[in-house]
Amino acid sequence: MTTGQQTISVALSGDVAHALLTVSDPAAVIDRALRRELRLPAGGRLVGRPRRGSVEDLTACLGSHTWTSGEFQRRAHDTLDISRATFYRLLKLGQEQYQFRQRCDGTWKQISASQKTECLEAAPKDLP
Repeated sequence: MTTGQQTISVALSGDVAHALLTVSDPAAVIDRALRRELRLPAGGRLVGRPRRGSVEDLTACLGSHTWTSGEFQRRAHDTLDISRATFYRLLKLGQEQYQFRQRCDGTWKQISASQKTECLEAAPKDLP
């Protein structure tokens, strides 16, 4: 005995599929869009190797000391267990975020909150 039903398959374009998903579950679409924009992992689980250090860690390691790049890198390696490449990548980020600066004599110094404000106000506004 047959019921007379047939299976029909339809190929939908990406836009149509996205529109149907948006209508059926708008919260999920918004969540995915926010995660993509903020560069967060999908599904709430972390992907890839965890980060070993941050600019804040490097700033705390420097503290009130004034070290040369080599001394600073060795101290960061010993205390934070970060590689040389990671150290210099974080050092560059720290400079861009006005966390610390290199003085004329080649030593690194942490920038205070008041100095950060001055640096941000003096920074050119027309840069991309």
